[in-house]
Amino acid sequence: MASKHIIQEDKADEVKALIARYVLLKIEQKKIEAKLSEITRFYDEESLRTIFEPIGDSMMGIIGLELPRKKENPAASADVEQKGSQQQ
Repeated sequence: MASKHIIQEDKADEVKALIARYVLLKIEQKKIEAKLSEITRFYDEESLRTIFEPIGDSMMGIIGLELPRKKENPAASADVEQKGSQQQ
């Protein structure tokens, strides 16, 4: 412990201010996450895709939301299965 310094009062005030800012940011983050979650529940996937695709999967993952996946056309998936069985 001898190698550590005693915190100065002005530095203590700075640390307290940083902690207060951190707490306020966390509160704001929770509000934003709740609002985004609400939006994803009430709007169709295609509309959301036009908003979220430019942001990207990784950024959406950071905020805890998943990019809505495009639904595959049943005819297209049948073609893929048929081609796969023909190759065997």
